[in-house]
Amino acid sequence: MIRANRAIAARRREDPLGDPRIRLIESDARGVLLLSEKRYDIILSQPSHPWTAGAAHLYTREFFSLARERLAPAGVLAQWMAPAFVDAALLRTLVATLTEVFTHVRIYRISGALLLLASEQPLTPEVDGVRALAAAPDEFAELGVQAPVDIAAALVLDDDGARVFSAGAPLNTDNRNVLQMRSFAISAAKRPRSLLPTLLAAGDPLARPDLAWDRVALVQRLVTRGSLERARRVAEAAEDPAVRAASLGLISVAKGRRLEGRRQLESALSLAPDSDATRAALLRLRRRAIVAADPSTHELVGRLAEPDAAVVEGWKAEAAEDWFGLQELDLQLAKIRGGAPLHADAIRLRISWRLAAGDRELAAEAVALADLLLPIQKNPAGDLLLRARAKAAAGEPEAAIASLYEVAGQIEPGSDQKIAWAALTLLESLPAGEGAPRERDRLESRLRTLDRASAR
Repeated sequence: MIRANRAIAARRREDPLGDPRIRLIESDARGVLLLSEKRYDIILSQPSHPWTAGAAHLYTREFFSLARERLAPAGVLAQWMAPAFVDAALLRTLVATLTEVFTHVRIYRISGALLLLASEQPLTPEVDGVRALAAAPDEFAELGVQAPVDIAAALVLDDDGARVFSAGAPLNTDNRNVLQMRSFAISAAKRPRSLLPTLLAAGDPLARPDLAWDRVALVQRLVTRGSLERARRVAEAAEDPAVRAASLGLISVAKGRRLEGRRQLESALSLAPDSDATRAALLRLRRRAIVAADPSTHELVGRLAEPDAAVVEGWKAEAAEDWFGLQELDLQLAKIRGGAPLHADAIRLRISWRLAAGDRELAAEAVALADLLLPIQKNPAGDLLLRARAKAAAGEPEAAIASLYEVAGQIEPGSDQKIAWAALTLLESLPAGEGAPRERDRLESRLRTLDRASAR
């Protein structure tokens, strides 16, 4: 792994091994901690598969106890786990082992993986994250974390939930390492599973009436990530009628019940006219009517201030293919920061005129913008297509084909005909020699099948 990192160092945006703050030690992790007297603010444990030699003993009570001894008073152990390696029983064992050793344990779901945080001090990443986001917004944006509410949306179990979830489970120890014994068989079975419902059954920390975060924004994040059932629980826990109506409206729209969603959102906005999240959802829902200057949208649009008003003007310019006019709005659109309700809409508009310009440098900028969209959504077929178009325009056909593979994997059969057709059209426009011929033929066949299924 170290040799591979050094071999591609020149091709990477940042070379981690080139950072002068890095001290690289090639040795067994437990051995290093046993021989060290240092205290660490954080120990991040992301070993290999739990069944492999040299990694299996990094999931046990003995290792967690050693890590606790080497942490500073407010230090944190961050333990990674791939859901594909565990079932509910094994995950209970892992959480039980952590709660046996540490006073505070919380579980987050990040990019499909589980991140278990353990400390002797209370853990409040949603609060403490404000400073981190301010210090490195771009780095966190690449992970889909644009505001503290994104951290909250990733929270699966808090301290109480972790203990309820793992109550009675056997511990994982050096002498009886059940993760090592069972995790390979679970991984090899390759049965699609979701551990999220099992985890949340212990008590969803977000489905409470006294949330510290903007509930509408939180529901929007959950909807965007495809967690509609959890979003419903969070929405129904709201005591404020405006918040409840807005949250349920977002869910209705996501389920395709647009008229019902519109009524709920309009009701919410009448109760709370200053809700930016509710107004943004209505704007998005009524985009075609806004572009057509439907009189019924005048009041909705009239209360917008800059820079949000630039999104509406951008939609109009894009519909008219007024690329110069859209370019003129770019500075205002760029002011809509991560976490704002219309942030993703602003990014798509900024990509749009860059692709229309036909300039490779602008296309490269479009790629960077598209990369900000992808981490915050569960099924971003349209945004992946934008990235593929940007890569093609930037003169990177192989990368464009790689993105088209991802597009094909995200399209649901019988839907998204426009995306399937556009992806197929883009593939056919790329140079014939790009991509492995057999794989390219498979991709073309898949896109044609999706296009025909959608047409039916």
